[in-house]
Amino acid sequence: MLNRVDEKGKVFTARVHKMEVEVNIVTVQGHVHGYLHIQPGQRVKDLLNNPAEQFLAITSATVYTKTDLQVKAASKTTQTKQKADGSEEQVEPTRSDFLALNKQYVISVVPIDEDKVERPRGEEYYIPR
Repeated sequence: MLNRVDEKGKVFTARVHKMEVEVNIVTVQGHVHGYLHIQPGQRVKDLLNNPAEQFLAITSATVYTKTDLQVKAASKTTQTKQKADGSEEQVEPTRSDFLALNKQYVISVVPIDEDKVERPRGEEYYIPR
């Protein structure tokens, strides 16, 4: 879809606006918390079922590996794990501004307050404001 081309041949296209949805994702290697970006009127389910997209783009991602989760469960009050030499090491999740997650490794995606995303009137999940 071309909007216009300037005298130098530069092509200007329409800007795509997206909404962010906070999600918790369970993968085969752990958990990811962050934001998926969907087009207006689209659902997270639509993004997951799109065969043209192999990866989920997640921003403000926090990644908890299985080891992190096991340590956190074992010691409810402190998030430390024992090293081989007997000392303790602080367990911190990995944080990233952007993460491309292959959908092949996703077990489940749980949207947090997806219903708060405004949808056009007449849509299945319209919430009046």
